[in-house]
This record gives sequence, C-alpha cells and structure tokens, in this order.
Amino acid sequence: MILVGSDGDRIVLGEEASQSGGILVPSPGRPGNKGDKGDQGDTGPKGDTGAASTVPGPQGIQGVQGERGEKGDTGADSTVPGPRGDRGDVGPKGDKGDTGADSVVPGPKGDKGDQGERGLQGEASTVPGPKGDKGDPGGVTTVGGFDGVVTKAQLGIDQVDNTRDADKPASTSVAAALAGKAPTTHTHTEAQITGLTAKLNTKADVDSNGFLVQSQIPAVAIREFLGSVATQSAMLALVGQKGDWCSRSDRGSDFQIIGNDPTQLASWRENTYPASPVSSVNGRQGAVTTQAVDITDSTTVGRDVLKAADAAAGRTAIGAASSTDARLSDTRTPTVGTVPYDITFVAQSGNRATGLGDVPAGIKLRRAVTFSEVLFHCETADASGNLVVEVRKNGSAVSGTSTTIAAANQVAGGTSTGTWAYAAGDFLTINVTAVGATPGKGVTAELKGLC
Repeated sequence: MILVGSDGDRIVLGEEASQSGGILVPSPGRPGNKGDKGDQGDTGPKGDTGAASTVPGPQGIQGVQGERGEKGDTGADSTVPGPRGDRGDVGPKGDKGDTGADSVVPGPKGDKGDQGERGLQGEASTVPGPKGDKGDPGGVTTVGGFDGVVTKAQLGIDQVDNTRDADKPASTSVAAALAGKAPTTHTHTEAQITGLTAKLNTKADVDSNGFLVQSQIPAVAIREFLGSVATQSAMLALVGQKGDWCSRSDRGSDFQIIGNDPTQLASWRENTYPASPVSSVNGRQGAVTTQAVDITDSTTVGRDVLKAADAAAGRTAIGAASSTDARLSDTRTPTVGTVPYDITFVAQSGNRATGLGDVPAGIKLRRAVTFSEVLFHCETADASGNLVVEVRKNGSAVSGTSTTIAAANQVAGGTSTGTWAYAAGDFLTINVTAVGATPGKGVTAELKGLC
C-alpha cells in the first residue's frame, strides 16, 4: 500500500503527512502493457463537515489531476486557502474567495469541469490544491476471466516453472519405464538368446588348438585307377568307390564308378570321346603311312618334288637354276627406251593462277626420256569456266601437251597423249595459260615415260 496526498504526490508511510492529508492506495503488482486512457469519471459528492471539525470528510474517487492554474490572492493573515467555487470550463481562473478567519479546513469542493489547456504557472505555493477524481485505468482489465492479482493456479498453470529441460527431473512413470531398460553396454547368456543353442549344435566342433575335430571331418574321395580288364565280368569284380575307374581293352574305352555298388553294371559309366571326322586314309585304318602315290590328283612334277632328296633334286624337278648359275651374274645394261620413267610434278598447291606456279625453275632430267602421256588434275575445281595447262621443255611449250579441262572434270583430271622426247639435262616445267572464274586450288601433272 502507498499513501497519496491530495496533491497527488506519493507520501511514504512513517514520514510526516502533508497538511492536506491523503488516502491509501493499493500498491499495484507487475504492470501489464499500458492500455488506452479511459474517460474521466465524475467526482462524487463530498460529505459535509462539522463547523468545528478539524478532519476533512471522506474524499471521493481521485480523478486525473488537471493542470494547475494561476494562484489567487490570499487573505492577509490566512495560511490556508478558503473554499473553492465550482469549476467551470477551463479558462482564466477567478479570484479566490475569502476564507473564514479561524478555519483551517477547506470548504466543500465543487464539481470538476472539463480539463482545458494548461495555464500559466502560478506562484509557488506550500499547500497543494484539491486533486480531481481518478479515471478508470485503460488497457488490460481481466486475465482469463479474473481481475485483480491473478495467480497461476487460477489459470491452470500452477505446475509450470522456468526450469531448463536439462535440469528437470524425470516423472515417476518415465523413471520407472527407464529402470526396466537394459544399459547401452550389456551382455547376455546363451540361454537368453532364442534359438542360439540349437544353431550352435549344428556347427562343427574345434579342439583346444582351434582345429576341426577329426571325427567330424568327412572322408575325402580320391579317384584311383583300378587297372585294365578285358571283360565286363572282370570289371564288375573290381573293388572301388565313386570316382574310381578302369580301362576295358575289349572296348578301347574307360569306365568309371558312378554308383554305390560296383558289382552292378548300372553303377558304371563308359566315358565318351569326341567323334573323329577321319574314318580312314586311302581306305586304310589304324596307323597309316602315306606315300606320294596316295595323292591321287598329283602330277608327275609334283610327285617328283615330294620325293626330292635334296634342294638340287627339287630344282631339277621344277627346272630351276642354281644360286651359282652363271646366268644370274650377267650385268648387261637394260635396253634404252624399255625402262619405265614416270614423274609426278606438283606445280601449284594454293589457289590456281596463270604462270609456272610454285616451281618456276622446273626439274632437270638426269637421263634421256620419252613421255607418251600426261594427266593434269586439281585439288578443287573452278566455280566455272576452263583450266588450260601445258608442259614446257627448257621454257618452251611442248606441242600436243596443252590440255583444256572444264570445271566439272578438273578434280578427276584431263589427259593428253603423244610422243615428247627429252634429253638428259633438259628442264621440264608446267605452265597454266588460263583459269576459270573463282579458281580452285592446286595443279598436278602425272607424266608416263620410258628411258
């Protein structure tokens, strides 16, 4: 609780009260968000006071304090203001009425008018004027249907606190459930694992050294050769086990035991072999030795070669000369004009142009040669028109070599034939005398000759 004086100032209990007294007001709890300001309530009527009373009557509900107006004049000897007249609309404050000579208590308070604009501050007074009635507070008035000081129990949240999750104790039911769980690290006996014993009973045992017990190792089947027999009855008399085998000389094949009773023919199986495509050689079977006469389509020369005892006999059979034959050392010079002498001459490699092209000096022939044909061809063709090209000897055109090639044939080439003789030391060149529109690339001459 706090004590509020009539001037609105808070008075701490235990201190000297002001002359105008005050009222006890409940101390508010933790404030909520501030609401909008409510309308000011009307001032309740003030009770009458006795003429000789020195204590004021009960004060009405305190309203919002208005702005203080200018202080009126006071009586010459009075230290207490006289009764205030009714307050009208805020404006210039009227003169203060006279007070009784002996009164120390203010007269009845008039109704509070609407608050106007704040007037100029009056001179300092040591006595506060009466405080208006307090209006209803704005903002929150109830919480969950409860007003005043609302507790957590009223709202049904009395079990809620601000303890961190890490610090909260487990509930009784949760603690009991966790107590029935196995630790993260734990062991089990063989009997606690369903079916484990039965599974282990189907596994092989090991001795103290970690090896399989010998009595539990099955017998190892080893194939054995039981020998060679000449009859079926002799085979059925053999003693063996699955996988063992024998040879039957009467059949030329092997038999193997596949059943449990080798005295029964059904327990034996004759091995099969790939069929041979050769059934006989020249009507003979077995180990056949062939002779030259066995090759029925051979010739006399062929048979003589097959029967030749050495290289000399073989050469004699085919009429070949020996490597030491004198005729093989004859160094005769070939006949002139019988040895091929062909030339490939790349005259131009870029875009074609008239003239001697990339090799204007030509090539110098090292021996006499006669050419009989020349083929001119190109890398790409002209857009249109004709290519005209010729062979020259020592700078002069060779008659009969000039060849005109249309654009459509320039890649495949055009050919001219004749007889054109060159002596050793002559120069051979290729000359383009005309090109078509938008010339293509390259000119190559292929010359065929004999020397």
